[in-house]
Amino acid sequence: MKNHEWALLDRLTEKFEKTSDFQPEIFLALAERLEEALSAQSRIPVHSLATQLGALLKKVMRKSPREAVLAAQGTAASDTVEAATYLLGQISFAQLLAAQVTERRADDKFLDIIRDVRYKEIVNSLLQHDCTGVELVARTSEQPETVSRKLKVLRELGISDFRREGNKLLNFLTPSAKAVIAEPEKTSEVQTKQNLIRSDVINAILENEPPYMRALNNFSTNSSPLQRVASR
Repeated sequence: MKNHEWALLDRLTEKFEKTSDFQPEIFLALAERLEEALSAQSRIPVHSLATQLGALLKKVMRKSPREAVLAAQGTAASDTVEAATYLLGQISFAQLLAAQVTERRADDKFLDIIRDVRYKEIVNSLLQHDCTGVELVARTSEQPETVSRKLKVLRELGISDFRREGNKLLNFLTPSAKAVIAEPEKTSEVQTKQNLIRSDVINAILENEPPYMRALNNFSTNSSPLQRVASR
């Protein structure tokens, strides 16, 4: 997948025709992708995500009712149903993103498990690249039940998580886990880094944006994508 592009967003952009094309799970996956991209050291993941979201936004804007577009732009009367609905949607997504980050807080056993030799093969495999359960079984030579049980422990502690891509469930290490592995001599600072990541994620969504645009405007480095789309 070139430049960290997300295949799901490309498919949605290509096939979008109506709002029912968006299932609730899509926004959960998007929150996960945003957290991962915004906490990455490189700007490439978030830049790629921003580009894809801009294309999807343009497609949705073209097929949306004029009243909805005005609400999204913040130019509709503030007491309209459309404006209220849009505002609720923005707040709802911000809350979803905050909840996703909170659920990944490091447990007291975080450091012990991530360094436990019993989990080393799985952790090292996920450090190299995202893997399905089947791939992890092949790489570790462990029984499927054992791999599944260990993945459950890693997810519960916020060390790993998974996302759906097509028919596959891909397991991956969380940013916190990668930070611990990359900087073992600074493990005492991991919780502080996590708090900074959470703050940056939320601020990137909500800070310095006009009404009704506090989530979407973040995906543009210049003018708002909504305003650019509307001007075309």
